Amino acid sequence: MDDELASELQCPVCLELLTWPIILPCSHILCRSPCADRLFDHGFVRCPVCRDNSFVSGGIGNLPRVISLEHIIERLQRPLPPALPPVPTEEEAEECSADDVPCQLCERESPKKAKKSCLHCNASYCTQCLRLSHPNRSPFTDHKLVEPKKNSEPKQLRCLQHDITVNIFCEDCQSLGCLLCAEGKDTSHTGHKILSLKQAAEAFKHVLEISLERLERDVKIVEDSIGIQNRTMTSLQQCVSERRAMINEQCDCLINEVETKREFFLSDLEYEEKSKCDSLTQQIEGCQQQATSLHSLIHHTKEVLRETDQCAFIQLSKSINDKVNRNVLKLTRVSTGAPPSYAVMLNHRVVDFRKERAIIKDLAYLTVPGIPHIDMSKCSRSTSSVVLVLVGAPLHELDVVDGYRVFYSTDRDRPSDSWEMVDFKTPGETRKCGRGPQSESAICLMHDNLQCGTVYYFGVIAYNATGQSEMSEVIQCHTLSASQTTLPVPQIVECQCRTYTYSIQLHSPSPLDDPPDSGIAHYLLFRETSLNKIWRSISLYGRVDHRVFGLEPDTMYDFVIMACDKNSECQVSNMVTMKTERSAY
Repeated sequence: MDDELASELQCPVCLELLTWPIILPCSHILCRSPCADRLFDHGFVRCPVCRDNSFVSGGIGNLPRVISLEHIIERLQRPLPPALPPVPTEEEAEECSADDVPCQLCERESPKKAKKSCLHCNASYCTQCLRLSHPNRSPFTDHKLVEPKKNSEPKQLRCLQHDITVNIFCEDCQSLGCLLCAEGKDTSHTGHKILSLKQAAEAFKHVLEISLERLERDVKIVEDSIGIQNRTMTSLQQCVSERRAMINEQCDCLINEVETKREFFLSDLEYEEKSKCDSLTQQIEGCQQQATSLHSLIHHTKEVLRETDQCAFIQLSKSINDKVNRNVLKLTRVSTGAPPSYAVMLNHRVVDFRKERAIIKDLAYLTVPGIPHIDMSKCSRSTSSVVLVLVGAPLHELDVVDGYRVFYSTDRDRPSDSWEMVDFKTPGETRKCGRGPQSESAICLMHDNLQCGTVYYFGVIAYNATGQSEMSEVIQCHTLSASQTTLPVPQIVECQCRTYTYSIQLHSPSPLDDPPDSGIAHYLLFRETSLNKIWRSISLYGRVDHRVFGLEPDTMYDFVIMACDKNSECQVSNMVTMKTERSAY
């Protein structure tokens, strides 16, 4: 019996072949007796295979019996009849002796005696192998069979038409033949180009060597392509890994900011709760002391009322009335009205992050920024500098700009399309074009160290991590000569400036020095102190103290004041560098 089949027919309890097999409600099969009887307990039977505990109504006798499985086991247990010895065939009876020629196609250890040898195949075969290898159909009917030969000769191709060894090659027919085929008049090779076997072999060898070189080149191309694709895949995986790390870093920073804000709000609320609770606790303790004193006074007053001696009663009642009057005065200072509404008092500590949630919900992959726009009406120039002002909303609401590249060339270099470039970087948290910590400020790109009295051409490109925008419209700007300068240079008095956590106040009397009808406007330009950061500007009005809000705490900032007239002439004041105060949180 097959071992695998026997294992399938074994009872999982006694590990013997199933006897009177019954099927449980869980579909597993057991022996009825004694295996299933031992597992039956008060109408329940627990399967030893799946541990399922099932209720059997009417007892174990109601479980169905698998009769077909009993018949299969009975048939497998019947003894098999003895096998008859095989009758040897005529070919098997002929054993191959040492003097006989063995069959070269038999695969067993002792090959049979060969009956024929094929001159075309140069091999010897027994009767059975000859029948298998040479069926009675073309092309095997053309093979010449002879008596078996002990020493086989090297295989020689023979001409199928003249039955002699081939010794020529027809180049036109691309076939082998003999001299009779080439010299005969009625042959199919008449007029064809005939080559000797050596010439044909050399020609085929030359063609094969060329094919081999082409294959080697193709293999080299395929291997190079595989190498390039493997390197491309490695580079892709590395880029994906870097992007994954960047996304995780950005999300972690966002989560850290939210957690920091949560900690700030909860700490502030906890401080407010503690201060209010301490005040209420003091009031409760004072009221409890007054209540204790009043209870004692009430008890003492009741004792005095029981006094029967009229003289003693009069003396005691006077002192009791004085104590009652003093307690009444204290009670007037105790608040008995409605308690204050702390929900109203905490209205200034309510948070609503619907706008922030909408922003987070709209988070998407970075896109290339839109084309920047230069406002010619707000640009200005001096003898050695030009201020370009970018205004207007970006093409997309979520445009992110990491910086601007200003390309410029002189009137002399413009025909050769020769441009120089200056890079201006945005502050770290300034994301949207034309927007920043102060929404009313504009973006100013101030480029100095230019030649006076020279015509320049400027174009601006915005860029971020995904790429760069197209260049803005190219504008022309003419720096002033020394004789054209008419504006007074504004000044910032650094010793009278003041710093705060989120703002800095500058002192400059320059806006008051020029009369209102002079047509001179003053702008305050500021930026974080670092190389080539973008300047932001706000308009100044007729006062000496000018405060810039929306700054980052504990950060260095540069400040200059720029005076401009209606002719786009400008003068820049001395630069002042100041640092905001450290935040208390």
